[in-house]
Amino acid sequence: MVNETQEEILEVLEAEGEHIPVQEPIEQSGIPGMTIQYIPPQDRAAWVPAWELKMDRWGDEYGTPTKLPRGQAGYLLTQRRPDGGKRWTLHQPPNVLGPGRFQCFIGDCRKRVRERAQLVAHIEAYHRAEAQVYAPLLERLRQAVMQDNPRLTALVDELVATPDQEIQAVPETPTNGEYACSQCDWTPKPDAKNPRFALVAHMRKHGGET
Repeated sequence: MVNETQEEILEVLEAEGEHIPVQEPIEQSGIPGMTIQYIPPQDRAAWVPAWELKMDRWGDEYGTPTKLPRGQAGYLLTQRRPDGGKRWTLHQPPNVLGPGRFQCFIGDCRKRVRERAQLVAHIEAYHRAEAQVYAPLLERLRQAVMQDNPRLTALVDELVATPDQEIQAVPETPTNGEYACSQCDWTPKPDAKNPRFALVAHMRKHGGET
């Protein structure tokens, strides 16, 4: 796991606008060779590049590039995840989250995502004109996503075959019906705070207990 001393944290926070050294270049921020969150020069006085640490399903810790507000970074770096590990770090961890498998194919856009549904959503949100042109291709991606989830497809098929529920009056079911007396038609009052205790007290009238 990644750990930094208080001296290292103070050194980084005081070095206004400087980036944290990294190890191996990977495409994380959409810029070739960039492994950390890119911060425009005009924003570097307010933000510091950092890594958010998470755990994958196999129990390995990995980091994703992010940025922290410089004024709160000292506090945020003390936060812990539910599993006890550090949540943020200023140094590139040994394991990083690799680039997304699917890259946007519109123009020079280098956006990468991990799911095809995210790719469709990205194109329709940020490349609206092109999305209309490539609508048939995006529809093919949608069909592929649905085929990968047969359980959801079966659920939708069931919903399609189920008619809408009509408005119908039904008798009111007493809230405390599960504590009704088995020897008579007695039930606890609807506002009873402890219906079970009320049932025990009632059963004494029958000479027994529940």
